[in-house]
Amino acid sequence: MFRPINPNEFEEIPLTSSNLLTYNTTNCNRINTFNRINTPSPQDYKEKQNIIPWLIGSYTSLFLFCEYLQTTALITSHNSLSIYPYVYNLLFIWLTCYSLLNFQDIYFGEKITRFDLVVYNIACHIGGIGFALLGEIKALQNIAITSHFWHHITVADILAFIIIGCPIGIMLIKETVYAIKKRSLHRQFYEIVVFSTAYGFILSILIINKAEGIHYHVHHAICAGILSIYFLDWYSIWLIITHALLMGVVVEGINFYGLQEYYLFLLKNSPKIESVGTFITFFLFFILYNTVFFCKYKKNGI
Repeated sequence: MFRPINPNEFEEIPLTSSNLLTYNTTNCNRINTFNRINTPSPQDYKEKQNIIPWLIGSYTSLFLFCEYLQTTALITSHNSLSIYPYVYNLLFIWLTCYSLLNFQDIYFGEKITRFDLVVYNIACHIGGIGFALLGEIKALQNIAITSHFWHHITVADILAFIIIGCPIGIMLIKETVYAIKKRSLHRQFYEIVVFSTAYGFILSILIINKAEGIHYHVHHAICAGILSIYFLDWYSIWLIITHALLMGVVVEGINFYGLQEYYLFLLKNSPKIESVGTFITFFLFFILYNTVFFCKYKKNGI
């Protein structure tokens, strides 16, 4: 019914540009940078690891200058200085800043240049030194975000919040709009949720151990550190400057006040630790941690 095809029966047609159907794939390889979801790539991670030593150097330089600043007549609120806080607060700065930088899922629009690092260094020093000098203004010395702080807020406090908060608010809006367009806003909220969970765990320990008079006090180093993790898209020099200013405030806060800057929850009294409370804390964490662990890795067969 069917006979074999003889190739000699067909005329061979040469392939030329006139009879060859082609398809240009050049445009297919182009990435639409507006609609692409920004997820840090291995190149972003490598870029961050390359600049971290230089950023740590900037923080160290600022810390050393802030320590010198405390010995001058410009700072009157810190009279007694000793070598122990000097050296160990520097260690806390290294640990804090290094942890923050590694925790932050930074996306780089393009390769960071030497100019960007110089600008970052200058902005970091301006943020730290500027905040230290602002603390010497008498009208601003009583500003504190504590429980029911709005009951004793003054006109000077409101003006300070507006002057400091407006530029930060503008940059927050800029970062938020960009992250929404890039569909990457979840990165910022994820990192803030992690920080909130950590302090929530600390609060639960205080409650379990029957701590009394628990109230919050938002130190400026904590506030600046949490705000800094929101600025993850370094596509604009202004966002890089904002991150540098905030990290400068973190360095200044720890340099001036040490570990107290980490204390978000304060107490009227510090009760003695009891074995029952500590065991309950351990038991609840053990159950929660292992439940999450085995549920998450169940599919992987671990």
